[in-house]
Amino acid sequence: MPALSAPDLLDAWEHGLGRPPVEQALALTLAAIPGASLTAVAELTVGERDARLIDLWEQSFGSSVTATATCPSCAEDLELVFGVADLRTPPSPPAQRLSISCAGYEMKLRQPTGRDLLACRRFGDFAATRAALFAACVVSARRGADEMPAAALPDEVVAACDDALAEADPQADLRIDIACPDCGHAWEATLDVVGFLWARLDAWALRLLHDLHLIASAYGWRESEILALSPARRRYYLEAIGG
Repeated sequence: MPALSAPDLLDAWEHGLGRPPVEQALALTLAAIPGASLTAVAELTVGERDARLIDLWEQSFGSSVTATATCPSCAEDLELVFGVADLRTPPSPPAQRLSISCAGYEMKLRQPTGRDLLACRRFGDFAATRAALFAACVVSARRGADEMPAAALPDEVVAACDDALAEADPQADLRIDIACPDCGHAWEATLDVVGFLWARLDAWALRLLHDLHLIASAYGWRESEILALSPARRRYYLEAIGG
C-alpha cells in the first residue's frame, strides 16, 4: 500500500472527527484503500478491516508502536514498545460460513462486517449491542428440527460461537502479552486497533495544524503550499520563527 500524503491523512481525520468509532473506522479504511467505495469497505470483515488499518499505521507512522498500560496487580504504569509486525496475525482464509455443533444445537455463522457494526450503533448499551451483533452473525440455529432465534441460545452455545468466530479471524480479536517488570505479573490485553490508530492520528493532525498555523501566520502562505513542503523544510521554517 503506498503511503498517504499529509493532505490525505488530514482528510481522513476530518471525516472521522467527532464521529463514533465505527464511523471513524470507515473513514480510516477508505483512506487505507484508495479508490474503494464505501459499500465495499463496509462489507469487509472486522479482521480484514483491521489488517488494512495496521498497514495504514505502518505507512503513516512507522514500524514502531508505543503504548501504555497499567499493571492490574501492582498498578504500575508501563510503557510498551513493540513492532507493527507484532500486531499482524497469520492471514486467515477468505470469509466463509462456519458450522458449529454444541450442546445439541447446529449453528451456521458468518464473520461480522463493518455494515453489521454500523447497524448495531443505535443500541445504547454494551449488552444490547453485543446481542444484536451476535444475532447478525447467526445465519441459522437449529435444535433438532426446530429453528431457534439467536436470543434463545444458551450461554454455552453463544460462548462456543464466539470462540469459533475468534479462531477463524484472529486479526479481529487482537491480543498482546504483557509482563510487568516490577512485580512480574503477566496478563493478556486486547488491543483496539481503531481506537489506537485514531488516537495516534488525532495527535498528529492537531500538531500538524498548529504548525501550519504558525507558518501561515508568519509567511502568509496557503495551507496547500505549506503541506507541499517536505517535513524537513517545514521544520526549518518552524525553527526560523521559533515555533
